[in-house]
Amino acid sequence: MIWVAWVLVFAWIFLLGVIAWGTLLAWRYFVTDASSLPQGSPEQPPITILKPLKGMEFEIRENLVSFFELDYPQFELLFNVAEANDPVIAVVQELMKAYPKVDATLTVGEVIVGHNPKINNLILSYDKAKYDWNVVIDSNIRIERGYLRHIASHIKPNTGCITSVFVGEKPRGFGGWMER
Repeated sequence: MIWVAWVLVFAWIFLLGVIAWGTLLAWRYFVTDASSLPQGSPEQPPITILKPLKGMEFEIRENLVSFFELDYPQFELLFNVAEANDPVIAVVQELMKAYPKVDATLTVGEVIVGHNPKINNLILSYDKAKYDWNVVIDSNIRIERGYLRHIASHIKPNTGCITSVFVGEKPRGFGGWMER
């Protein structure tokens, strides 16, 4: 029976090493400085950012400003709001005036293609996208200036889709804490 104990101890040590190695790799991945990537290189294709919007979410203005202040050679922002009386329209229009050099468009309306309102809200913007690479990001997300450089650094010739994991900040209530 002593050999079973030794096998379990070695298995535990091995798994602990795998966890430590995975933690190190994840840490290195998430602290990569995307601003150190070369500017205007073929690895940085033009990107369309699709932002479905609805209502005045918590800190919506600050979240949207982070997209207008991106550090990336060529991108466009496509905002879409389903209803013409949505108060978030005024915020987007204000930011479009404040950042006239950013290629940004606001579309109002939706196309019902299914049961998911967010997808219905994206269709009009998607049809207007100038670039092949599209990034869809919810309105409650705030990003860092180098976000697109970081995403683009993972585009390879056979890449079809890249998924980003976001970490929540400033949770409000138990639901926000759980989501974070």
